[in-house]
Amino acid sequence: MAMFYSDYSTANEYLTYAFTECHVMSKKNKRWILLNLVPVKILLGYMPTREVLKKYDLLQLWEVVVAVKRGCISELSNAMQQHQTFFIKSGIYLIIEKLKIITYRNLAKKV
Repeated sequence: MAMFYSDYSTANEYLTYAFTECHVMSKKNKRWILLNLVPVKILLGYMPTREVLKKYDLLQLWEVVVAVKRGCISELSNAMQQHQTFFIKSGIYLIIEKLKIITYRNLAKKV
């Protein structure tokens, strides 16, 4: 709930705790937690590695991570459009939409 109320530090704290305390054999649960944790971490300025996303079969988020890092709005829009159904079904589309602000910030830093 903290994630949807824009309380990202609390969401980060709870999701990180859930991820670290989740049983090693519960890969499906870890994947679901990570699916919510990655956008929150990106909003807070932490970018995940490709290996972590690949391990939990979340490579749809890698394109978003790369676009945000580069500050490329068109890449972010393309990634959002390409994986829109996945993001909507996962319940993270609105959080991914908020990453545009971070992408604009990164673009401004480059300029």
